[in-house]
Amino acid sequence: MPSAQTASAPAISATDAAMLARRTHCLVVPYMAPLSMASIDKEREELSMSDTIERPAVEHYRYSVEWSAEDGEFVATVAEFPSHSWLAPSQMDALRGLETVVTSVIDDLSESGETIPEPLADRTYSGRVNLRVSAATHRKWAAEALRHGKSLNSYVTELLER
Repeated sequence: MPSAQTASAPAISATDAAMLARRTHCLVVPYMAPLSMASIDKEREELSMSDTIERPAVEHYRYSVEWSAEDGEFVATVAEFPSHSWLAPSQMDALRGLETVVTSVIDDLSESGETIPEPLADRTYSGRVNLRVSAATHRKWAAEALRHGKSLNSYVTELLER
């Protein structure tokens, strides 16, 4: 494993920070190694040229990058492939390393004819959720909904959205 990042590393550019925040859905901290956007753009272009309709775009998956005190490095994870992660001294290196792993996993799954997980961002949802609760909870919610002058569905939706 590479050594942990030192405090003397230069700050990440605003453009790179914005890209990282969009891709990982998390807050970006100021200390990071500098990046070459040209190499990232070239990598993206190569990926998109080889993508087909059945093959999800690697950047559509839900990535997360966090500091691991135990490992002394950043760890990148991806929701759709929970058994895969990548450690690196910087957030961007962790993200890029995991994207490379995900690309390789997708290639392997595709070659073997296995199902490739659809990115959460590309999935469609009906907005309908069936929920089982105890009879006592159902009774309590129905009474509360009536007291608030709402349907049970509207009342429970409000509860869940809090």
